[in-house]
Amino acid sequence: GMAYMLTWSDFDNGGSRLILTEGAVTDMKHMFKDADTFNQPLGLDTSSVQLMNGMFYGAGMFDQHVAFDTSSVQLIGEMFRVASKFDQPLAFDLSTALDMAYMFNGASNFDQPLAFDVGSVTNMNLAFDGTTSLSDCNKRAIEDSLSASTAWAAAGYDWSTLCASTPSPTSVAPTTASPTSAALTSAPSNAPMNPPPMPPQDIFLSCSLPTTVDCATVVDLNP
Repeated sequence: GMAYMLTWSDFDNGGSRLILTEGAVTDMKHMFKDADTFNQPLGLDTSSVQLMNGMFYGAGMFDQHVAFDTSSVQLIGEMFRVASKFDQPLAFDLSTALDMAYMFNGASNFDQPLAFDVGSVTNMNLAFDGTTSLSDCNKRAIEDSLSASTAWAAAGYDWSTLCASTPSPTSVAPTTASPTSAALTSAPSNAPMNPPPMPPQDIFLSCSLPTTVDCATVVDLNP
């Protein structure tokens, strides 16, 4: 395997991309642990890797895109622990992972949403403690994904109330203007008993006259 391969070294691959194509490798735990100057793009064949725990633990300068095939991974705890510069989006398949305890613990610059399949994970203890840059909305996105595992609540995390959507204002039904006294006056006494129906008509109140009625009000005189 490649466990502890570059641990405690000043390795930076001469400033070039690191490419390793050993597809049969199953163990990469602590591969870059405390490699405190390493910060180069990676091209690693990780399709068979089962152990990635502590892979970038303490790699204090590392901040590169990590596009790993993690479909075989079982242990991924401490992967970015104290990787204090790391802040990259991750799209990991963790459907076979069992342990992600301390995965981002102390990753103080990390501020990304995560959407992992964690149906098999049984341990998330302290996975996000010390992620001091993590925004409330990204915490909520992580909660919505990782809370599918009982390990989330068991680890004491509950971010379900963070970054709640703002409720829509309650709509108020428009009020109907009351008819004015002008519209309620009685018909003259000499008016015919059964006058022919009058066509619909509106009365517009003049704004120049003293009135308690809104000048924009239109009163329908049609019975």
